[in-house]
Amino acid sequence: MPRKSILFISNGFAEDSLGANLAKQLSDFDLYALPIVGLGNPYRLQNIKIIAPCWELPSGGITFGEEFNLWQEIKAGAIQLYLAKAWALFWQRKKFDLVICVGDYLSTMVTGVFAKKPLVYLWVTASHFDPLAKHFLKKYAVMIFSRWKKWEHLPEFKVEFFGNPYMDAVTIAGDSFGLDKNRPTITVLPGAREPAIHNLPKVLEVLQLVNAKKRINVIFALSLKTANEEFLKAASGRSGWHVTYDFGDALNNATLVLGLSGTGNEQAAGLGKPLVSFWGGGHSREDGFVKWHQDVFLKGAQILLSPDDPQAIADAILSLLNDPDKMKRMGGKGIELNGGVGATKVIAERIKEWLTNH
Repeated sequence: MPRKSILFISNGFAEDSLGANLAKQLSDFDLYALPIVGLGNPYRLQNIKIIAPCWELPSGGITFGEEFNLWQEIKAGAIQLYLAKAWALFWQRKKFDLVICVGDYLSTMVTGVFAKKPLVYLWVTASHFDPLAKHFLKKYAVMIFSRWKKWEHLPEFKVEFFGNPYMDAVTIAGDSFGLDKNRPTITVLPGAREPAIHNLPKVLEVLQLVNAKKRINVIFALSLKTANEEFLKAASGRSGWHVTYDFGDALNNATLVLGLSGTGNEQAAGLGKPLVSFWGGGHSREDGFVKWHQDVFLKGAQILLSPDDPQAIADAILSLLNDPDKMKRMGGKGIELNGGVGATKVIAERIKEWLTNH
């Protein structure tokens, strides 16, 4: 019997990472991927075949906000890129037995229009579903898995919850980085896009203000998309300051997280870490989007402040470090909103069972 084939369609770097993590559990099948935005590096690292061209666009796939520039997207080849992806999916669709859609509803619409294949939907973003998206879910979805225990936007569908798949991607090896255990540790999540570099001077100012009143350890936990040179320079010569790509260990050692990430902030909250954050620095950190993100994913688990007053940000961190009870409450709220491990293995078993019977 020929091996069956699975295509992952995902819409963003975090979604690519989630898809690639699920793919580890599905190695008995032929695996392919179609990243809608970005390069799809999490899939490439696992030698999963990318079926269509990929290149970076100026927006990084974020098509809203004041800084989005349609003309820049077009000049960077957006029309050619998306036509090439649609064409590749349409002409290769017959070799896929199942499509796994990860992210917002766009992945399900792409599947419905161009692949017309059974799909499994991993609903991990706060999507609102228009009639066309619901039509394709009704027609093609064989299973829908949510990262939330409570969900409201798809009452007419059977939606299952086994935990938050993003939490399964957080691996903790036990590295303590040689930290001074007598100091609190602030783990900084700079984010994966251009704000990581833009916000670094402000982050350093905040950390120095905190350190002037309370000696701290600092860990910069970098995304694979973030170059480390500027952060290594910032940490150089500072006792107790570290730069790492070991995301899970960086969070595991944190007393508190200064988070300028998206999914990374959610994962920190899911581990019970209280967060302080501020908006600004680039397209993916505009105030409206960051406030919306907090309301949906981090309400009660994160203190969100304006970037205009570094002293106020430092004071918020110091206040939390001196209030363990509040940090514990915030951590508990973060676990409630984002916690729950083990979903990836259960989802993979359900997918294997479906492919065996169809």
